[in-house]
Parts: sequence; C-alpha cells; structure tokens
Amino acid sequence: MGRPPKLSKKDMETLRHCIENQKICNVKEVQEYIKEKFNVSYSSKEVREILKKFNLNYYPLLRKYTYESYYNEMINRKFEF
Repeated sequence: MGRPPKLSKKDMETLRHCIENQKICNVKEVQEYIKEKFNVSYSSKEVREILKKFNLNYYPLLRKYTYESYYNEMINRKFEF
C-alpha cells in the first residue's frame, strides 16, 4: 500500500507534459518547478524516481535527464571534427 502520493494523477500529467515540452530537465529544475507550481517539496531521490516513471534516462556525460534522441544528437555534436 504505502503512503498516498503528494501529487495527484492530473498534477503528474501536467508535470510530465512540462518536462516533455522542454526536452531536457535536471533534477534541481524539476524540484524547483514542482515547488513553484504545486507547492510540494520532493527530495532529489524522489524526483529521480518520478523521472524514471516517465521513462527518462540519466546520461552522465550531460549530467541531465534527457530523451535518448537528444542525448545522441549532443554526443554527435560533441565529437564532430
């Protein structure tokens, strides 16, 4: 069972939509957005879990949560000669 979520399903959909439109967010940015928009505090670990539920991946080279296509594009740019 566990504790009830701090954000409703509608709020989670709003958050997901915001992240998808920006194409890239780091944990701190998402944390700040949740605090401003919903007046709810999440730890960085909780935010990472939310991002995992949204099927976002962590790529150490960029130190961001990104969509795979964006990551590949950035890698290609970085290593072009």
